[in-house]
Amino acid sequence: MHNYECLIFDLFNTLIVDEGMAEREKYRMDSIYTILEKSLYPVKFNELSLKYAKMIEHSAESQASTGWCFAPFYQVEYLLNLLNAHDLIVFKKVYDVFIDAILQICPEPIHNAQKALEELKDRGKRIGLISNTGKTPGIMLRIMLKEIGLFKYFDDMVFSDETGYLKPDSRIFQTAIERLGAKKEETIYIGDMKGCDYDGAMLAGLGAHLFDRKQEDIYNVVLTYSGGY
Repeated sequence: MHNYECLIFDLFNTLIVDEGMAEREKYRMDSIYTILEKSLYPVKFNELSLKYAKMIEHSAESQASTGWCFAPFYQVEYLLNLLNAHDLIVFKKVYDVFIDAILQICPEPIHNAQKALEELKDRGKRIGLISNTGKTPGIMLRIMLKEIGLFKYFDDMVFSDETGYLKPDSRIFQTAIERLGAKKEETIYIGDMKGCDYDGAMLAGLGAHLFDRKQEDIYNVVLTYSGGY
């Protein structure tokens, strides 16, 4: 039994479950295709699919080689450069649908996520969030969290597109600690990925719990690290 004063969470597969990723990618692709077609940038859908896949590949390679977040803004810029679509109005329209997709096909809180966060608030704990952002910037993830009722519980949120750092970089954990006004020895990080979450938190000097939503209830995990029943 532990009694940490500050609990920081990963987002995807820790507090929310996302069954709509494939549908969201289809929404992005269909929307981008329509924008390009209406803006007189004719492109075959197969070509768009290939360029989109190239953008994803480039994003992953860039992040792996530099350790820095390849933010959604630059993902869209890279994609449109591949398509020779250099119009600023087109860029804005594509960027808007690219980042808005998370609100069109919204994830849901995992079982007992709200109950767990409510419990921590009642106990006076500081609550933080650290998330790598992928195709959705932090600003849209905040709006999504408002939509599903979880935003109000957090004292601070740290997103990779805003800091530049990606988990497991210790600097993103340090940023969260500093902004929460917490001490490392009084903080635990809860996430579902061993490398990014568990190992990253441990290397940064925090406590860590590797969460498995199929085997554990987040409410019980929270009780374990906040003083018990």
